[in-house]
Amino acid sequence: MDDISGLTELQAAINTMAVDLKKSLPDIVMASADVIEREIEIRAPERSGNLEKAIDTYQQTTDTQVTAIVQVDDSSPNQKEHYAIFQEFGTSKMAARPFFRPGIEAGRDKASNILIDGILGVIDEHAG
Repeated sequence: MDDISGLTELQAAINTMAVDLKKSLPDIVMASADVIEREIEIRAPERSGNLEKAIDTYQQTTDTQVTAIVQVDDSSPNQKEHYAIFQEFGTSKMAARPFFRPGIEAGRDKASNILIDGILGVIDEHAG
C-alpha cells in the first residue's frame, strides 16, 4: 500500500488559512453587523433624531469567538434614550412603533451573505 504524501503541507496550509480567518473575522462580523445597524437606523422614529444617533454597534472578541452587538445606547431607565423600548413595544397608552426588530429582519439576508462571502473569500485565497 502506498503512503499518502502531502499531509504535512496540507496541515500547514490549513493552519495558515485558520490564522488568516481569525485575523479577518472581526472585520467580516462588523461589516455584517453594520448592515443591521443601518437597517435599524432607517426605521428609527425621527422626532428628534436622537434615537437614530444612539444606535451603535460594538464588538466583543475572544480567542474563540467574535460577537457584534447592535444596541441603543443610553436606553436603560433614567438614561437619555430610555424611551426606545416604549417605541418598540408600546405602552398601555401608546401603540408600538417597532423599528429594531424589523430592522434586524430587513438586514438578515444581506448580513448573512456578508458573513458567508467573507469567510469563503478567505478560504478561496488559500484554495489556489
